[in-house]
Amino acid sequence: MTRPVNHIFRFKQFAVDQTDCAMKISSDATIFGAYVPTSGAKFILDIGTGTGLLALMLSQRAEATTRIDAIEIDAGAFTTAEKNARSSPFAAMLSVYNTSLQDYASRAPVAYDLIICNPPFFQSDLVTTISKSAHLARHAHVDGLNFTTLINCVKLMLAAHGRFWVLLPAREAEVFRGLASQAGLYERERLNLCHKSTSVPNRAIAAYALEAGDLVTTQLARYQADNNPTDAMRLLLAPYMLHY
Repeated sequence: MTRPVNHIFRFKQFAVDQTDCAMKISSDATIFGAYVPTSGAKFILDIGTGTGLLALMLSQRAEATTRIDAIEIDAGAFTTAEKNARSSPFAAMLSVYNTSLQDYASRAPVAYDLIICNPPFFQSDLVTTISKSAHLARHAHVDGLNFTTLINCVKLMLAAHGRFWVLLPAREAEVFRGLASQAGLYERERLNLCHKSTSVPNRAIAAYALEAGDLVTTQLARYQADNNPTDAMRLLLAPYMLHY
């Protein structure tokens, strides 16, 4: 008899059910959630929350009085994210909404100190060069969630001294930086992720602000030469991952 698939990913303080979610948990997403600072943030927004992973990870480190909102346009993913939030120790801090980014931005209840996004969508001019499922491609074209839309909506919701953090493939991060700068959203921090210290970075975690300033760039290698996680990666993920 075939063993049923277990869609639940367990962390030290919470569990994430991935049922009905196209965007499954990835190591880069967990690095992203662990890396983004929450200090001083009273209002946090997770755009395209999927399973609710990032919202839950930020909830673990945020002050108990912090308000964390998460939005998700896909009905199935929204249902899963809401269940994950309710089942977590952070339920009182979290609110999940089934809505589009554009609709939410037009009526956002507060200016957010911290906005985070791991986009399940891509620039239309890069779609043919980047492999993705039909479900993700649908979000790029049908739902109109391109970089320009994201940037404009973030500008509507970001507090004057807030930060917008985004995780992107390295090539897309450069496209995003150019578009954001033209729109008045400026890259201030970047963590380049690479497989090993000798590898070319393939992902970028970047922070944007409404004010221009110096760009601080750092790098994180995921694995050592022997394919074991680096000490830096272990230290970053230790508060979350059961095996660290």
